[in-house]
Amino acid sequence: MSGCSYSEECPKCGSEMYCYSDSKFPESDTNECLECGYHTWVEEGNATLDEVNELREVMGMEPLNSLKEREE
Repeated sequence: MSGCSYSEECPKCGSEMYCYSDSKFPESDTNECLECGYHTWVEEGNATLDEVNELREVMGMEPLNSLKEREE
């Protein structure tokens, strides 16, 4: 088993949050408060060339002309 469930105090309302963590790729953490509705989770997506280049600039890297091909 790679995942585990646990509870934690909600940072927004102080109630008990349902939490789940899984170390399999892609790692995921889900936190949901069933009292106030606050939640966090990992979301998969694709950044645009401009977004990638903005991050590269902040990290002192050269900009890309195009994104690398990836499997869908």
